[in-house]
Amino acid sequence: AGGARYFDAHPTVQQRLDHLQAADARYLAHEFLTENWRPLSFAEVADAMAEAKCSYVGSATLTDNIDAVSVPPGVAAILAETKDVRVRESLRDLAVGNSLRRDIFCRGSLQLTSAEQTRLASELAFISLGAPAEADITFALPAGEVTGRPEVYGPLLEALAKGPVTVAEAQKLGGPGERSLIETIQAFIMLVAGGQAAPLADAATARAAQRTCRALNLAIGEANATGDDIAWLAAPAFSGGIPSDWIETLVVKAMLSGSPGDVETLAPMVLAAMRSAGRAPKREG
Repeated sequence: AGGARYFDAHPTVQQRLDHLQAADARYLAHEFLTENWRPLSFAEVADAMAEAKCSYVGSATLTDNIDAVSVPPGVAAILAETKDVRVRESLRDLAVGNSLRRDIFCRGSLQLTSAEQTRLASELAFISLGAPAEADITFALPAGEVTGRPEVYGPLLEALAKGPVTVAEAQKLGGPGERSLIETIQAFIMLVAGGQAAPLADAATARAAQRTCRALNLAIGEANATGDDIAWLAAPAFSGGIPSDWIETLVVKAMLSGSPGDVETLAPMVLAAMRSAGRAPKREG
């Protein structure tokens, strides 16, 4: 940065500028070129939401809701004692150096009894996103790398590999006795945040999403075949998106359009699309 002292005092600024230089121009325009864009503290947003009778529920960044893995140990104790949500979340931002928050607010207040909370949480079901069960299970988080306990995550990943698993079922995995509800939910949160699992939608929601997900996946395949590079596919099973590479989107488009799923049929189609989009095939990766 030309020796500017500001960057010596704030080394992360240069990292962010480097990140922005490499970002998609469409993302930059969407994020920053808006008339009223300006940074806001959590307290400012909470006050504005309160005027609309909305209260803070939690973070959409799932692991931020688990203090044990998202903030330094000394700060976790302070947060546990801080009752005012504006002060608590402001302290959290200072503790981890947050520059971006993804918060969920809810209009009105829905109070559940402890029994209702336990029942609803126990009925939640999750599915695997295809991650193999490994001996060392690690999660890369903003606060650093966290290693999961093998006796918790090993049996859980093995069960997920066989099909959907509810929280109540997961509590009984891995030996005698039941794991606590909180510990089990936190394990699922870590797997979801790590891209290894996803919450399963109920049958009615999944059925309703099939048609729209099919149409969206066809549109993604069409866009990528003409030069775009959308790296996601829609999954009705959990009403969410799955990270996908460019070729996978073309294969899904072809199969949804009625093409057989064999390599002999799909390979020429993919190669033709690559040539049309100006992409060169790579052997061995």
